[in-house]
Order: sequence, then C-alpha cells, then structure tokens
Amino acid sequence: MREIVIRAGKVAIRARLLETPTAERIWAALPIHAEAKLWGREMYFNAPVSSDPEPGAREVVNAGEIAFWPDGDAIAIGFGPTPVSRRGEIRMA
Repeated sequence: MREIVIRAGKVAIRARLLETPTAERIWAALPIHAEAKLWGREMYFNAPVSSDPEPGAREVVNAGEIAFWPDGDAIAIGFGPTPVSRRGEIRMA
C-alpha cells in the first residue's frame, strides 16, 4: 500500500492510498501543489485528477478520513460538520 504526505502550513499528515483506480491516478499526479479551502469543517484542495466514484464510495465519513470528490476533482479531509451535514455526521459534498 502506498503512502503520501499531505502538508498544510505547519501540519503534515501521512495517508495510505487504497488500491483503487482513483488512488492510482492520484499517485501518478504527485506532487500536487494546491491552495487548501474550507467548507464547514472539511478541508479540500483541487487535484489534477478526474475519476468516477469508486464502488462503495460514501458521502458520510469519520473524522480525519480522506476522500476524493469526483464532482470537484478535489481531495477532501473531513474534520467535522459541513453545511450539508445532518445531526452530528460529517457529510462530504
């Protein structure tokens, strides 16, 4: 399983890429330099990758989970509620 490092300011997190076509596209596009944006308690950044949703893709994630947002060609990290979240969930766009 491949690992990447995501840096934002003084914070760096390690992430393991799943063995999926989307993860392969992300790996091939590295390094990615982008400006992070916030949407509620979700941080996301654009990635030069296009992909359809993977089987089993979810809109609701656990805190700290990293996901690819196909509609926006972006990598997103959920930390807490977003504007579309319902009662205590972390709902990505």
